[in-house]
Amino acid sequence: MEKLELILYNKDFDDFEAKICGVIESVVSKEKTAIFRSIENMIEGIMHLTNNPAITVLIIKNREELLQLYSSLNVLRRAEMLLILPDRNPETIKLGYQLKPRFSTCLHNDFLVIQTVLKQMLLSLLSPDKLNKTYRKQRIILTNGRYEKSCTI
Repeated sequence: MEKLELILYNKDFDDFEAKICGVIESVVSKEKTAIFRSIENMIEGIMHLTNNPAITVLIIKNREELLQLYSSLNVLRRAEMLLILPDRNPETIKLGYQLKPRFSTCLHNDFLVIQTVLKQMLLSLLSPDKLNKTYRKQRIILTNGRYEKSCTI
């Protein structure tokens, strides 16, 4: 079995997921990607892998889903996380930030930003020859349409 590179969680298939999958498939083959529709199945799937996936993309549709992630932080932190939150509510952003994603944004933000960051993450994590060490040490957060960068050590 080939090494699994990317985990995608989205409760229901939608146009947003179709766009995300287009970005993913431009860099990673379908065989190296797994899509989950429940958080429990995703966590179980990650725990049974022989390798850690490079990236986990979480498309969260409501606060309940976001809170469910907290019971499995140790499993989720095995990979770089791209977290897509349901809204721009300050409490939701605070909860999302506590998960320590590499990039966090909102479903309603410009998709071009998400596409650019995801593609950069995929290329930098999956292509060691193109790895930018400075970029790897940063968590990038998009709040109210502006970038904020914080160094992770």
